[in-house]
Amino acid sequence: DVESVLASALDRNTKRESEQRCEASFYLAHWHLLRNENDRALALLQQAQSGCPKDFLEHEGAVAELRRLAK
Repeated sequence: DVESVLASALDRNTKRESEQRCEASFYLAHWHLLRNENDRALALLQQAQSGCPKDFLEHEGAVAELRRLAK
């Protein structure tokens, strides 16, 4: 479930936690997209876009998915 995935991203190392939350947001967004829950996915994709380092695959993926959903 969503809460378990987000809880597993917690870490004492704040940089690692930020990166893990980025990844969790992106992949949870895809889970919601597969369930046709676009509103929930949109919020998570926006979090991934703003919270992921620009060199992360998840950042590029979030940008691409947000463009696709805007069409």
